[in-house]
Amino acid sequence: MNQLWTCPYCNRNCTIGDADIRQISSYENISKEYGHYYSILTIIVCPNPKCRQQEISLNVFEYHNISRELGKKVYSWHLKPESEAKPFPDYITEQLRNDYEEACLIKNKSPKASATLSRRCLQGMIRDFWGIKTKYLRANNSVNAGDQLRCAPLVAGYAVC
Repeated sequence: MNQLWTCPYCNRNCTIGDADIRQISSYENISKEYGHYYSILTIIVCPNPKCRQQEISLNVFEYHNISRELGKKVYSWHLKPESEAKPFPDYITEQLRNDYEEACLIKNKSPKASATLSRRCLQGMIRDFWGIKTKYLRANNSVNAGDQLRCAPLVAGYAVC
């Protein structure tokens, strides 16, 4: 069965079918206190001939043995790629790309640290776009009460308003 999918490596929308997806399922009785779990390992290979990267994820569900139905999702991991960071072109500075990738990587484990890195990325985009060289971005310093920055055109693909 075909489905629409966006590759996390080349960022292309693709139609993937049975030849591109592999799923490995396993059912286990963990213990009396945890009960039965059903796990699904999913491997998707990008059909783009220039990419052919793998996305690998693992999902673990509660399993109701009597009704043979999946319950709620207990665990979920993106094994490859490790984060949901979108690829950016080389004209975006390496420091910005690294900070963005790290912010995406740690967003679930440390939302505050991820927000700090995200703010740093946004400041970097504003500095690069507007050519601001001062140390701080403040209304009374680099950015005059938003006059310069009412609604900047697209910066790295996003409108800054």
